[in-house]
Amino acid sequence: MLNHNINFEFIGFDPEYEAKRFINSAADRVQSLAPSDSFMKVAMKKGGDVVEASCRIASQAGVFVAEAVCNSPVAAIHQVESKIRQQLDEWKKRRF
Repeated sequence: MLNHNINFEFIGFDPEYEAKRFINSAADRVQSLAPSDSFMKVAMKKGGDVVEASCRIASQAGVFVAEAVCNSPVAAIHQVESKIRQQLDEWKKRRF
C-alpha cells in the first residue's frame, strides 16, 4: 500500500527488501494511529555500525517526534515505533 502522507528518506544505505518491508509496515501502523490530517516523515541514516532513525508526525493536533540509534534498521524502527506510539496514546487520552 502506498501512503502519500508518509515520506521516507534513507541516507548512506538502501535497506534490504525485508528490512524495507518491516519499515513500511511499522510506518503504516503508526500512521493509522496518527491524527487524520497528519503527514509523517521517516528518516534513516547509516554511519559506520549504527543506524539513526527518526519519525516526525505533523498535524493540527501537534507534532510527534521520536528518534533511536541502533545497530540495525529493523531494531531502530522498532524503537521509534514504540516511542511514537506512546506519544500518540498520550495524545488520544488528552484530545477530548
